[in-house]
Amino acid sequence: MDAPPAWAIEDVHLSGYDPRWPDRAAGYAEELRPLLGQWLLGPIEHVGPTAILAIVAKPVIDLMAQVTDPDTAGGQAGGERGLRHARQQFEREREEGV
Repeated sequence: MDAPPAWAIEDVHLSGYDPRWPDRAAGYAEELRPLLGQWLLGPIEHVGPTAILAIVAKPVIDLMAQVTDPDTAGGQAGGERGLRHARQQFEREREEGV
């Protein structure tokens, strides 16, 4: 039996709302836009708890993008800029406070 993924057993850290989260989300979306541009069907949206004003949240910025071909778009973005591809989920290396 394989070991569970790290996220399944790591400690959960919750943070008070950080007013920098929306700007960070916008910055990450700007990084992804040129990589996903030819497949994008709309804007890259900031979603999840960090997108809700004044809520306590796990400090993870979640973005959502609708694309025409998830497998091809995911492979393209997954190979660039340190993004790791797992199905249609991308994870950035952790930054302090995010």
